[in-house]
Amino acid sequence: MTGPGSSPPRSGLRAREVCDADHTCQPCSETLPCEGDLICFEGECVVCADDTDCSNDVPGATPVCNASHSACEPCAIDDDCESREETPACVTDEGDFEGSCQQCTPGELGNADICEAAGEVCNPDDYTCVECNAHPDCQEMSGDPTPACDAHDCVPCTDLDDGDEACADSTDGPACQPAGTDNEGECGECNDDTDCSGKTATPLCFEPAGTCEECVVNADCSVEKGGAYRFAK
Repeated sequence: MTGPGSSPPRSGLRAREVCDADHTCQPCSETLPCEGDLICFEGECVVCADDTDCSNDVPGATPVCNASHSACEPCAIDDDCESREETPACVTDEGDFEGSCQQCTPGELGNADICEAAGEVCNPDDYTCVECNAHPDCQEMSGDPTPACDAHDCVPCTDLDDGDEACADSTDGPACQPAGTDNEGECGECNDDTDCSGKTATPLCFEPAGTCEECVVNADCSVEKGGAYRFAK
């Protein structure tokens, strides 16, 4: 039951006009403001004038002002996020970020190319562009000085407790080069001869450079190759 002098909004909806001092419905204005959280837009009281009036906070994001300006809604496609230049990708994955506009979305159907333009990758945990998600993301070029991924940052492999783990799939080799070597913090072929044992042509490790070589000192060479030998008496 409504009180004296009051009446429910027409059609059961929240009133889009304002009742003035003469009890006449008028378009809203600076002098006839809307009640509560409603916004005056083109003479009508609405929930939102555009997307900037809607929240992109997660969980429960509703970043899109609908066509009738009557509600803020979750995004459904990337086009819904076009007004948000820094977060143009609509997240449709189930979870806290569902329906929100974020920096990127991963996967074949996502917007990872937004990150690729900056030489980065999309973090599937919070849909932001980061340097790396895994060690191979830091090994795009040979001799990369920061081949290990740590908390989405590319760092020298010596920064990790197990640097060799970071170099396991590196094209430069599986051995993290330790402090004091020529390529400290990078991935290399070896740290000692055991790393080269499967290479019959280059079975010895030249440790300063972390490379597998045929020989390191003269004594490694055969007589035929000019190495050390004794004259026959």
